[in-house]
Parts: sequence; structure tokens; C-alpha cells
Amino acid sequence: MAIDNLPQKPLPRAPDLSSFWDHPRHMEPLWPVDANRSLWDTAVVLIRESAALGAALHPLTRDGVLPMLRTMNSYYSNLIEGHVTLPRDIERALAGDYSRDPAKRALQQEAAAHVELEALMMRRLEAGDVPDPCSPEFLRWLHRSFHGKRDEEFHVVRSPSGREMRLVPGELRHDEVTVGAHHPPRSSALPAFLEHFDGGYDPRRLNAVQKVLAAAASHHRFVWIHPFLDGNGRVGRLFTTAMLRIAGVDAGGLWSIARGMARTVKNYRATLMAADIPRQGDLDGRGNLSDEGLTGFCRYFLVTALDQVRYIRELLDLDSLQSRILAYGRREIDLGTLPKGSDEILRQAFLRGELSRGDLRAMLVASERRAASGTRRGGAGEAQAARSGDCEPSVATETRLPELCRVLLLSRPVSERPPRRSHIGWVVPDRIAGDIIGGMARPQERQRVACVSGMEPGAISEYIYANYS
Repeated sequence: MAIDNLPQKPLPRAPDLSSFWDHPRHMEPLWPVDANRSLWDTAVVLIRESAALGAALHPLTRDGVLPMLRTMNSYYSNLIEGHVTLPRDIERALAGDYSRDPAKRALQQEAAAHVELEALMMRRLEAGDVPDPCSPEFLRWLHRSFHGKRDEEFHVVRSPSGREMRLVPGELRHDEVTVGAHHPPRSSALPAFLEHFDGGYDPRRLNAVQKVLAAAASHHRFVWIHPFLDGNGRVGRLFTTAMLRIAGVDAGGLWSIARGMARTVKNYRATLMAADIPRQGDLDGRGNLSDEGLTGFCRYFLVTALDQVRYIRELLDLDSLQSRILAYGRREIDLGTLPKGSDEILRQAFLRGELSRGDLRAMLVASERRAASGTRRGGAGEAQAARSGDCEPSVATETRLPELCRVLLLSRPVSERPPRRSHIGWVVPDRIAGDIIGGMARPQERQRVACVSGMEPGAISEYIYANYS
């Protein structure tokens, strides 16, 4: 057969440029009309309640919890993309322990890069190095820092039509793309769109409430612009985290919008798509895009943020939290893994952020003095060891605090019944069960959760699946 007669594979067709936006005005409105001020009122409530949450923990205690929360943020951000990387695998990746499975290793790289970049971004924000997170320079830095840590093989992007395009970390796309039914702006117009984006949402020009509303509206408009060939969702969520920090409503990093979006991912995607559509008649604003759609997304964003603030506030309720810490410490004392008096030490360390070695020894001695005359002889030996310096109670409590934080975020009490050796009246609530199923508890921590929930270790997974899946 002649070469000319061989069947030819059709070449991928380039998209029709007439369907892509080419002027920044096509991104209007940047702000929802909010005629009845319902968004404004919700933003005010978010400011007030996030401030209360931020004051709930000692700063040193909060800093001890943040690394775990960043792992959670990475887990949920990946989950939105359809990538499941369990927190224990993220922690292994952060320690340089990668899977031999190439697919799993790639997901670990992606998750670890997110955790490390979020920590670096927060340090820059705290140092005042990022006055304007809406600037094209900062957005490109986020993209470059994230994708620069990934292997070269993941810099090749394939369009639905089969075209191969090469991603360069930190560079705006040079190709036209489609995202579902949405046609983002032309690549040649991206600098103008980003300049307009920065001018509209620069937080230095906004008051406190406007900064919160800007965090909501700019999240959609950034994703709508789709400035990079790939990674816009992750960069967008990191950028929004920075906007919430500058707005002063992230409670020092104690809550995450990514978690809320992942747990309501259908609503998240639906409201994003609704805000993509053009204006629907004369009653739908005066811009090119739908004001009703943008208002709906901002409402979803603020309600989701407020829900996450209240969720974490419930977990960190100080009265309940202190009871849980004491119950956990007593259980560990009963198991023989901590010396007597450690329950009070853990409570004070969590509330005060840190304790001196002298405080620790004094508290152990005081605990022994309060003990009943029938206390087993081992208690006196522990107190004597503390006085003589043979025992290092600070080491025991310091190693317990990170694990304690995880346990407290994974379970809560349902009654104030007196603690007993076999059961202390705790259960795993439905809102947290999904986190445990998703891998928030490593095997040894699952053992701890089983202890405080009153269930045998082997039954906890079956219990969660039966009741909450």
C-alpha cells in the first residue's frame, strides 16, 4: 500500500478564538450588588466569630496545632481535585519517606508541596512581605513554588482534544483552554485581566468588611480567569487563604476554607459554574457576567466559612476541652504510659502554652500529696523520682502534646459522667468521622481514639462505617 493511501490520524483542532473573552470588562462585575446587605451582614458575623475563635487558644498551643491543620488543608485541597492522599502519607512525604508506587509518590509530592508552600506563604504574610496577595507577581510566585517541586513529567498537560501543552512553573499560559463549558480569557489578554483583577481586589484599598467580601468574590474571578495552564484550583485556594489572613478572619490558621469546600464539593462546583454565566437579562446587574451568580457564590463562600469557624470553635470549647484533656490524661495514667499528675500537666500546658521544668515537678509532687492513703506504692516512687530529678516529666508531656491535639480534634464527650477504667463516655461525632475514615488517625492514634470512645480498637472502623458512612 502506498504511503499516501495510509489512514491518517486527525490532528487535534485548535479552539475557536471567537468564543474566548478578550477584554477585562468582560470580567465585570467584580463585586456583587448585595442590595439587601445580606452578604455584608454575614461578613460582619464572620469577623466577630473568627476573632472569638482566635482568642480561644494560647498562641504557643495554637502554633503546636497548626502543622497538623496544614496537613488537613492539603488533604482537603487534594480531595477537591479528586486526589486522595491520606494524611499519614502526607506526613511520610514531609519526612522524605516516599512510596515506591509512582502514582502514589506523585500524589505525595503534590500534597507535601502544598503543606510546605502554605507554611512559607504564612511566614511571608506575617513578615509583611506580601502587602498585596492579588498582585500578578504573588500569584505567579505561588504557582512557581508549587509546581517547581514536582517532577518534569507532570509539567505536560493534555487537552480534552488530545493536544499536548507544556506547563512552565510561574508562567502564564500561552494556549487557549476550555474548562467544562467555560471558556477562560484569551492567553494574550491575561496580563490585562490580572491587572484589572489586582486593581479591583487589592486589600490595601478596602475596609475590614470589604476585605472579607473580596476574599469570596476574588476566589471565583481568579478561577474564572484561569491564568495558568494547570494548578489554578490549588493556587486559587492558597491565594484565598492569604486573603483571609490579611482580612484577619482566619483565627491564626485554626480553620480552613478548603475543608469546607471539600465537604460541600457539589455545592462548591455548582456555585462556581453559576457565577461563570453571562448576565441573564436587565435585572441581573449591569456587567457582562451574572450578578446573581456571583452573589450566590459569595453567599456559599461566607456561609461555608462561618460553618467552619463554628465547627472548630465547638471542638475547642474550653470547658469541654479541659474535661477531655483530663480524661485523656487519666486514661494514660491508668495504662501506665504517663506518671501520676500528668492529666493536670497536660491541661495546664494546653492552656498556658508551655510549662517550666520546675512547674512540672511541683505539679507531680502536689498530685502525690493529694492522693488517697490507699494509692498504690508506685505513685510515691514517681513523686520521689520527680523531686530527685531522676524522672523527666517534661519529656513525657512534650511527646504527648501533638498526639493529644489530634485526639482532641478527633473525638468529643457526650456526657459528663465520671471517668471509669473501661469507659469514659466519649463517642466520635459524625462531622469528624469522615476525617478518621479519610486517614486523619494513624494506627497508633486510632488506638487512642478507641480508648477514649469506650470501644475496642478493632471495632472503631466498623462502628464509624456502620453509623456515619
